[in-house]
Amino acid sequence: MNTPANPRLRKACYWLHVAQVDGDTPASVVDATGHVRTPRGQLAKESLLRNLTILERLGCLAEDNLAKLRRGRAPTITRGPYAEEIAEVDHIVPVSKAPRFENWIGNLEFMPQTLNRRKGNKLTARSFSHLKKLTAALQNQFARVVVKQPAFQ
Repeated sequence: MNTPANPRLRKACYWLHVAQVDGDTPASVVDATGHVRTPRGQLAKESLLRNLTILERLGCLAEDNLAKLRRGRAPTITRGPYAEEIAEVDHIVPVSKAPRFENWIGNLEFMPQTLNRRKGNKLTARSFSHLKKLTAALQNQFARVVVKQPAFQ
């Protein structure tokens, strides 16, 4: 499923890779955004770093793939049993099970097309565990909203 967050994830991973090549650590680049102070931001950071590692392991950080990632397009896997397949963006918690997390970066990860199709919209033990983290982050986000009570005279 293509969502607005998919190209954002691809572009973010591209820029984290560029920063890494330039000598910065990807974690410090994400930290510098200031968004990691919330549970949702922390989940996004973990996802970005995990996805960069996945792209490295799948051989998706070669020059031709970097050009694709920079434009938000899907890279082609060049390493391992899924070589020549597209590295799709998968929802860890399927959209059909929790639509509110469809565009959360913290709910996305790269996966070979074959595995993504095989997984479908199943709620696995891992995705159920991840759903708990996403839900906790959402509850924390709402808990931080301060509602002022009107003063009654």
